[in-house]
Amino acid sequence: MAADRGEAAALVGLGWLHLQENGPLPQNPGKSIELFRQAARMGEPLGAEMIADMCADGDGVKKDWWLSRKWRRYARSIEYRRKDKKTTLIELVD
Repeated sequence: MAADRGEAAALVGLGWLHLQENGPLPQNPGKSIELFRQAARMGEPLGAEMIADMCADGDGVKKDWWLSRKWRRYARSIEYRRKDKKTTLIELVD
């Protein structure tokens, strides 16, 4: 239900379930990437990290180190923006 509401962390969880071989949902790496990408665009770095892992391992996609590195950089940029926002909020409170 949370994924249906568009909660980023829930989208990552749903994408992870679609990666499991004997999980409760049919294995569908394409759906996983779609959900991870959506979560990353919403500001969830774990979505980008999951895509990076899939690209690095060739898990459901063609193995591509360059693309994996690109997604890891994107995840770090999301984390950096989060930290920057927290700093800004703390500065406003002080």
